[in-house]
Amino acid sequence: MPSISLCMIVKDEERWLQGCVEAVRPIVDEIIIVDTGSSDSTPQVAEGLGAKLFSYEWDGSFSNARNFAVSKAAGSWILSLDADERIAEQDLARLRSLASNRHFDGFSFIIRDYTNNEMLENFVALGAGDRYGSLASGFKGFKQGRLVRMFRNEDILFEREIHEVVEHSIRKRGGRILDTDIPIHHLGELKGGSEAKAEKYAEMSGSRLQANPNDPKDNFDLGYFYFRKGDLEKAEYFYRRAVRSGGNYLEARFGLQEALAGQGKFQEAVEVNKGILDISPENAAAYYNLGELYMGLKKHFLAKEAYETALNLGSPQKERIMGILSRLKDQVVL
Repeated sequence: MPSISLCMIVKDEERWLQGCVEAVRPIVDEIIIVDTGSSDSTPQVAEGLGAKLFSYEWDGSFSNARNFAVSKAAGSWILSLDADERIAEQDLARLRSLASNRHFDGFSFIIRDYTNNEMLENFVALGAGDRYGSLASGFKGFKQGRLVRMFRNEDILFEREIHEVVEHSIRKRGGRILDTDIPIHHLGELKGGSEAKAEKYAEMSGSRLQANPNDPKDNFDLGYFYFRKGDLEKAEYFYRRAVRSGGNYLEARFGLQEALAGQGKFQEAVEVNKGILDISPENAAAYYNLGELYMGLKKHFLAKEAYETALNLGSPQKERIMGILSRLKDQVVL
């Protein structure tokens, strides 16, 4: 069977590296770890795991570092993971079988980004019967995306300094990508994530904003960075800039709403929410958040209406909404 090389770039990941590597060790043929300047025992942990360890002088580009790791790999396929990510044991066999596929050049995975932030766009609440409950312990739910994380070791390269991807490289060479239903579990929020990586992202976004202050994505990234650090005023500032320059940038509007709500500015958050609904009139997440905001304002009748609309639109928060509506039924609503 064709071989798989696990390729990782790390910095100060001594607490999380072993968990990631051990989770996929049964299906990979070699482990390539590139350290970009750790000040903790990450290199020693990597060596103890039997990895091929390399050092890389950080040059401001995550793509360059990842491509350096790929250049050291001998496997037919590259599996790219971060230290705070996991593959569930029950999915290992299916992932390993992908290496035998002759028809595709890359495979995209569902990225489950676990969070306790229920106001995020596309937040999915964890149900009691979730098959990945053991990995998700301590989280209320997740937001979900999709990225190519396994690809042929055939001159496919990461692109972009941050939020690096290989999708463009695959398509430019006429390659094909298969969307799989295998999730990669990102535990960064609860575990504290990679602070070094977050700091790098923020520094790079800030540098680019000096040249282009109105870039919506960089403003959003800085807003998210400060939100994660708990600095809600700065988060609000950058989210507002992202909204002003980003047009119908829903994710920035959700972020701004959340930063406002966190400061108790519920009425301002309601106005931002109404802007989301102007753009996306049947957005279940927006109606759910509107219900939460009206509860904060003690406008129970309006909260009830918003929750019921969210429910009718298929909100994944069904259990919580039903519980709230049950309690509201016995109250005098205003």
